[in-house]
Amino acid sequence: MACRLFSGSGSDATPEGLERRLPSRQSLGVLHLVLSIILALLPGVAGAADGDPIASSAYAIDVFVGPVLGSSRAVGLSGAFSSIAEGVEGLLWNPAAVANRYPYSLSWWDYDLDAGFLLPTGVAGTDFDNDGETSTDYRSFSVGLLGGALQFGYLGLGAEGAIQNYQVETRDETGAASVADALLVTAHLDAAYALLHGQLVVGTGARVASLSLEGGAEDASLAQVRGVGLEVGLLVRPDGEPFRFSVVGRTDVREQGRDCSEDREAGGFFLPCQVVVPWEVQSGFSWMLGPKPYNPRWVNPNGVRDELRKTVDRRRAQRRLAAELRLAQAPPALYWQEAGRITAEETRTREAEEREIDREEARLERARKRALRRAPRRYLLLSADLALTGPVEGGVGIESFVQQVERRSGNTLSVTPRLGLEGEVWPDRLRLRGGSYLEPSRFDDQGSRPHGTFGLDLRLFYTTLWDVFARFGVRASGVIDVAPRYLQLAVSVGIWH
Repeated sequence: MACRLFSGSGSDATPEGLERRLPSRQSLGVLHLVLSIILALLPGVAGAADGDPIASSAYAIDVFVGPVLGSSRAVGLSGAFSSIAEGVEGLLWNPAAVANRYPYSLSWWDYDLDAGFLLPTGVAGTDFDNDGETSTDYRSFSVGLLGGALQFGYLGLGAEGAIQNYQVETRDETGAASVADALLVTAHLDAAYALLHGQLVVGTGARVASLSLEGGAEDASLAQVRGVGLEVGLLVRPDGEPFRFSVVGRTDVREQGRDCSEDREAGGFFLPCQVVVPWEVQSGFSWMLGPKPYNPRWVNPNGVRDELRKTVDRRRAQRRLAAELRLAQAPPALYWQEAGRITAEETRTREAEEREIDREEARLERARKRALRRAPRRYLLLSADLALTGPVEGGVGIESFVQQVERRSGNTLSVTPRLGLEGEVWPDRLRLRGGSYLEPSRFDDQGSRPHGTFGLDLRLFYTTLWDVFARFGVRASGVIDVAPRYLQLAVSVGIWH
């Protein structure tokens, strides 16, 4: 079970006074059909065979996370999120997300925050790494998410981290238990810039990974690695068009300079030569149906002020020429008197122009908020992603490491297709989403397994918190991800936009 503590942005524009209508029978019918298909894709998968005992350090731990971990929206869409790329939560999928402005972000600078955690429920008997076995007992399992972003005009800076902490216990044929504590931290530190008034967003940054393993009779440090890789993301979102396209690439993350010439042991474990987070390439496409605009042009408030300033500067240039003509025609005895009169007039005029600029800016901002509140909300968003994950030479899974069983992981390229569907079936009240993805197995003797996901956002109420903040909505969200030998349930509370 998961709980998302907070997810929201700094904009004060929130929808209000919108029409409330019940969800249409057609919309519910489409979602029911999609979910029925998803649930039909969940057959069982045969078990896997045991491997030989690990007898040296000539191997690497393949750090591959198959199930979708992230925000309730991303999980509900089965991870088909790289082309949506909205909010700081989007950094897990595309580094360009940090500069992709929300339509309701009306100020030149803005911020976004995200935090959540997954509680350890129902983890016993889970086959988290899809190796076909449930002999591994996850005695505790938790996933935490924490991130923040700052946006300045078309520039975005952000960081999002995922912290996975679990204790794994396995038993061999004699019943002897092996326990290891694993802590995997993956952080995305990115910067992005929106070109062509936001139609092309380019992001880049670092993917930082840290894995520590402790276990054995003396609870010794079994493995620890910290590495940095490069990630690059591209988002194409043409103004006024109903589609987006994305491409994302990430290099592998591994510890550099590790000496693999000698075997290393600790706590009865042969330690790995390397711990590797494999490289990834991902591409996504999304299409929005319905009256709601998918790619409205973001209006830069500084750009609006610059245009107003240009108009005022032209007026001042014309007045300057007129003042020079007046002074040239003035009698010499009255020259300084006329110059003082012109200066006083110019001072009063400029003060009035500054007030005019402020009034016009406020008027345009009110107009943008009014247009945002009146914008249609009904939509149906289709999203698809295809992710490729590179091989790891001599790799084994984390569970295989704990068991000290040589079951090769990541020998070949892994392909993960994802498909998501989202719609606001009850305007300003209820959003539903669902999807499916095929999680590849990194083990040669195990097949892929299909996942079905479903999620919802329900607006509870609007509030100003005793007039401390501008009026905003509060939502409750839930999501489920189900597959053979895997189940994830999540609930969250956040901001309704």
